[in-house]
Amino acid sequence: MNDQPVQHRRVLLIVTRDPRTSGRVAEAIRFTAGVSAWQKVDMTLYFGGNAVQGFLAGENRFIDEDNIVDFLPLITEHKQEIYVECGHPVVAANRDLIPYPELDLNQLAALCAVQDCVMRF
Repeated sequence: MNDQPVQHRRVLLIVTRDPRTSGRVAEAIRFTAGVSAWQKVDMTLYFGGNAVQGFLAGENRFIDEDNIVDFLPLITEHKQEIYVECGHPVVAANRDLIPYPELDLNQLAALCAVQDCVMRF
């Protein structure tokens, strides 16, 4: 009998698209929520560049905004990690709405190094 804990695959999604012009932010969130519900893969999301604006959803300014609003809470409910670009002005100005930890480029590189798969959205 094997008493060792099950090692899940680790997947990092790096999201940088602008949610005003691309559905990739909403799709990354929906995808992560779906896979994390399976509980066989540890999902991590990193939002950088214009993608951080997606956290300000709620005014129908973004493509597929309903997926952002509906699925983002499920990611935190499933205890999956979410990070944002360190020093991004949108994050700084909206710290109460974007409570996720910030990563600089060196920290992002270190996070990438321990993943089984890194996908860019």
